[in-house]
Amino acid sequence: MRLPAKFATLLIALLGTAHAQVYQCEVDGKRVFTDRPCAKDDTPMQVRPASGDYDPAAGAAAAERLAADLERDRVAAQARREEEQRRAITEANKPRKESRCDQIARERASAERWSREFRHPDNVNRELAKLEHYKERDFMECGRVFD
Repeated sequence: MRLPAKFATLLIALLGTAHAQVYQCEVDGKRVFTDRPCAKDDTPMQVRPASGDYDPAAGAAAAERLAADLERDRVAAQARREEEQRRAITEANKPRKESRCDQIARERASAERWSREFRHPDNVNRELAKLEHYKERDFMECGRVFD
């Protein structure tokens, strides 16, 4: 398993400060703590480790939880990006579908009008066949139902 970059950076930062020397200096009458000597003859402070129980397993578990949280965040961000991309593609195709549905509706209305307008049976039958065709297209492509 590859450690995320944030976790690795955090780990390096913590390891670097864990074994640093600490110097106490007086600067302008104020007490200052630093990792570098203030004067050439300064000696590091004797820093006592924190009292209390240290559980290495708990530290490892916390690091694993952090890594799992970072991985979960990465996966969630990737899923959001994929969803946004899918939505953008759907939106890009939507105007084309609407214009096709509008075209089908216009053709259906035209066939319906001409089927009533024509008097010769061949013309009427042709327009009725067109009307049925466009009703099917309207249902199949646009989801609209007509009697």
